[in-house]
Amino acid sequence: MIKNNQDSKARELEEQLELRRLNETARRRVISHHLKSPLNSINTNVIRMLHDLEEKENEMQRLREAHPHNEDIERITGELTFLVRKYSTLIETGVQLGIDVISGILYESESPEELKKGWEKTKPVKNTRGIIEAHNHLIISKNLGLLFEYNAKDLEKEALMNKYAFAAALSNTLTNAVKHSVGGSVIKLVSHFERGRHVFEIENMVQRPVNIEDALRKIKKGYTKEEIEDGAFYELNQGIGLESVITILEKIGGEYEISSGSSFRLREEDLKGMKSKTYGIIVPVQYVPPLPSFYFKASIPIKEE
Repeated sequence: MIKNNQDSKARELEEQLELRRLNETARRRVISHHLKSPLNSINTNVIRMLHDLEEKENEMQRLREAHPHNEDIERITGELTFLVRKYSTLIETGVQLGIDVISGILYESESPEELKKGWEKTKPVKNTRGIIEAHNHLIISKNLGLLFEYNAKDLEKEALMNKYAFAAALSNTLTNAVKHSVGGSVIKLVSHFERGRHVFEIENMVQRPVNIEDALRKIKKGYTKEEIEDGAFYELNQGIGLESVITILEKIGGEYEISSGSSFRLREEDLKGMKSKTYGIIVPVQYVPPLPSFYFKASIPIKEE
C-alpha cells in the first residue's frame, strides 16, 4: 500500500515537472515568435534599402556623366533623400519593436526591489506620444488608426516613476493591440493622471470576445498539456506582450483591469474636453463593422513633482 502511494506521488511529481518543462518550451516559442517579426522586418528593409539606394546611385552617376547640368539630377537627389528617410523610419520601427519585447522580458525578470530603485523624473504623457509615434508605421501597415486622448495640461507634467518599466509596459500593450486589432478599425489610447498614479487605457476591436478569466489563468498559471499540444499559447491576447505587462505592473505596485465584450469602455462622451491626436488611417465610423472590444487599463504608481 505504501509502495503504491509512493509510486502515485512519483508519477504526479513527474507529470508536474513535465508540464513545467512544456510551459517553459511554449514560453520560449512565444518569445521567439514575437522577436522574429520585428527582426525580420529590420532585415527585409535593410536589404530593400541597399538595393534601392544602389539603383538610385547608379542612375545619378549615369545622369552626371551624360548631363552634367541636367535638372534630373536634382530630382533623383530628392528621391534618394526620400528613400533614406523612408527606410530609416522602417528600420527604426523594427528596432523599437524588438527593444519593446526585450525590455518587457528584462523588466519582467527583475525583482520588485530592483524595479523600485529605478525611479526617475519623466513626462509620462509626452513619453506616451513618443511611444505611439514609434509604432505609427506598424499601425499604418496594418491598415489601422489610433486616437490618442489626453488632457492638454498633462503633456509637460513631470512625475517620478520607473520610466523604463512604464515604457516597456505601454509599448508591449500597444504592440499587442496593434497585432490583434481588426484591419480598418481604430485603437483608442487614453493617458491621464489619478491621485498618486499615471494611467493608460487602450481599447481595440477584435474578431471575437476574449475569455478574460481563461486568458489570465494561462498567463499566471501556464497552459495544460493539451493546450500546448494544440498551440493554444498563440491565441488572441495571450502572448508574451500582456504576460510581461502584467508581471511588470505587479512588481512595481501597479494595477490593471481587463475586459472584453460587445460594449466599449472608452466612449466619446466620457472623453469630452480632452485633446485628441490621430495616427495611422482613420476610417469613417460608418465603415467600421460592429465588432467586440478588448480593453486594458494600467495604473502605475508615481510621485508627482
